[in-house]
Parts: sequence; C-alpha cells; structure tokens
Amino acid sequence: MQLGLAFQMQDDWLDTFGSSQQTGKIEGGDIVARKKMWLYIQAKEISTDIETIYAIENETDRVKKAQELFKKLQLDQQLLSAQDLHYNNANNILSSLPIAQQSLGVFKEIATFLTQRKS
Repeated sequence: MQLGLAFQMQDDWLDTFGSSQQTGKIEGGDIVARKKMWLYIQAKEISTDIETIYAIENETDRVKKAQELFKKLQLDQQLLSAQDLHYNNANNILSSLPIAQQSLGVFKEIATFLTQRKS
C-alpha cells in the first residue's frame, strides 16, 4: 500500500509538473480532466481558489492557473515530501520481511523505479 501511494503521488507530480516530452502525456492531463488528485484535495483544504480554477473552460488556462496555485501553496514540494515518506515506509516494510538480501534488492529496485521515474 505504501509503495502504491508513493507511485500514485509520483504520477500526480509528473502529470502536473512534468513536461509532455518527458512523460509522453498531455501536461496537466489530470487538471484538464478535472480529476480530484492529491494536489487538488490539499489545495481545496487551504483555498477555495481551486474550485474557481477547475471551472475555467479554457484547458490551457486551467492548467496554468492550477500549477501556479499549487506552487504558490507549496503543494508541489509537499507532494514530493509525502511521496518520500511513503517510499521510505515501503522500504522499511520490505527490509523487515524475512527475505534473502538478493531478493530484497530486487524488490527495492522495483520500488525505486516506480517512485523515482521521470516518465
């Protein structure tokens, strides 16, 4: 579960702040689709501006304004910190399992790949 949360948080960050060239996706695709991702939920707890931004019809403007709000509220950095916490929790759980070190290394490599990917 911890690894899944870390993976999803990395995915949300890449979708919102990664370039289309880097990710192979539309920049801000979750914002375009008006998805209620971690960034949206956190922004809504702090500011009602996110509702106004998500109501903007022009998708380019909606993405730009949402990115600006998320950065202004420092949610981009908070998301990465939360992602790191879940990643570290996943690694700690993996380390506590009775698995041979060689096999454990494979699991940790997978965890690192899933949560540190750039596309």
